[in-house]
Amino acid sequence: MLMGVLVGVLCTVAAVAAALLFYRRMKQQNILAAARKAVEQGGISSVEEVVLGGVRQRVLIQTRRPATPVLLVLHGGPGMPVPGVGCREADWVFNLCTRRLLEQYTVVFWDQRGTGASWSRDIDPHSMHVEQHVEDAAQLVEWLTARFGTEKLTLCGISWGSLLGLKLAARCPQKLDAYFGLAQIVDWTGSDKEAYTWLLQEAKMHGHNKALRELERMGPPPYTLNLANWNQLRKWLMLLGGFIYNGGETKHPGMAAAFRLLLSSPDYSLGNLIRMFTRGMKLSYSPQTLRDMDAFNASIEIPRLEIPATFIHGRLDRVISGRLLEQYVDRLDSPQGKSLHWLERSAHMFCPDDARLVEELLLAGVNPTWSANTKNMAY
Repeated sequence: MLMGVLVGVLCTVAAVAAALLFYRRMKQQNILAAARKAVEQGGISSVEEVVLGGVRQRVLIQTRRPATPVLLVLHGGPGMPVPGVGCREADWVFNLCTRRLLEQYTVVFWDQRGTGASWSRDIDPHSMHVEQHVEDAAQLVEWLTARFGTEKLTLCGISWGSLLGLKLAARCPQKLDAYFGLAQIVDWTGSDKEAYTWLLQEAKMHGHNKALRELERMGPPPYTLNLANWNQLRKWLMLLGGFIYNGGETKHPGMAAAFRLLLSSPDYSLGNLIRMFTRGMKLSYSPQTLRDMDAFNASIEIPRLEIPATFIHGRLDRVISGRLLEQYVDRLDSPQGKSLHWLERSAHMFCPDDARLVEELLLAGVNPTWSANTKNMAY
């Protein structure tokens, strides 16, 4: 009887695996067909390799109209390339939408060092730190401006990518038209401390004893070299609604959509996916990277920007503090203009409707007129 149960379980597992592989194959064919159609109509849809900081890395370049302004998007994480190379022909990519962007921009998604299609066993673990990522990004900007024959491009950073993006915007303003910070990090440790306090309140309010026990056992941040506690904090932010908001008329596809997108990508092998969540994550969360993140404080490091800056934040985001961001924008010296836009229906990962609004703001920046400083603009 036990043997019969075991055979049944194995058959079920095999059937599920076969169904997933069939789904993956069908989705890949659809994505590649859409990419071919875009190219046949004069657009670009290609994954290209570029050496940055001595390491071969990959970028996805997409546009429906070549010769449009270049938009470089720095993904979140670290270690989770969304949006990255795996987002070919996708529209909603978590914190922004791209369907109309591809008509007005040449959009570039980059799998950062050690992440996704840019993972390699030859990467020196000691190179995994914030300054190396920023240097890689600066070299990518140089490569893109030469590749497309333009003097400047527009930069967009998302979450972890916003930490890199803000540093890059301050470092090479002569190469950038404008900066967009989505779920902008300004003080990682400060945000973690606020997140911890919020989680304690939520756990007590809803009688979530398991969360309360784990949080009290961890104690408050910083978790500079304690990756287990760092991950536990984010686990409870996900489970208790600080990462993704679902409520009222807002229906968020959730993290399952991220995994489906990565699984169906024709630009990731199954080996890419396995490494992404095993060796890639371990490489990305190096001790030095954690120290760099904990030490980052934009108010001290980057009090001034020489290019127009737009910040877009979910009002319900408990991962990255909106209060600290608002204080930073208030104090930021930005002679070319600055603005802060609130998305009322989103937490850290924007819902599709709000991501569409982000697309509108980026489209308005193609030929921007930056004359006034604004904030508290709700959508």
